[in-house]
Amino acid sequence: GIPAVLVCPVDVPLLEPAPLRALAAALQPGDQAVATADGGRVRPLPGVYRTALAGAAERLLEGGERRLGALLSEGRTRILTLSDLPRPDSLENVNTPQELAAARRRSSPG
Repeated sequence: GIPAVLVCPVDVPLLEPAPLRALAAALQPGDQAVATADGGRVRPLPGVYRTALAGAAERLLEGGERRLGALLSEGRTRILTLSDLPRPDSLENVNTPQELAAARRRSSPG
């Protein structure tokens, strides 16, 4: 079967493949997940999760847990800082038209 999946947030419209490839490449034997941290705050998305965590995810959901971050405590998680990734700016969270316009301006060459 499939050993791991890459899970992305829906609010990163400027997402590029480079940081996702780096996350996937960081998954090592013994790791259950790879996530990022920004300013010391762990971000579960985007992330790489072993499919073996499916049972733990079901158990958490059945117990009323809805935070994806709770799944990170189910095994060893490798944490990469955003600055360790190529094109970390493409992972910028965007929630309003104004934020999108600003993100586009920052990511434009020149």
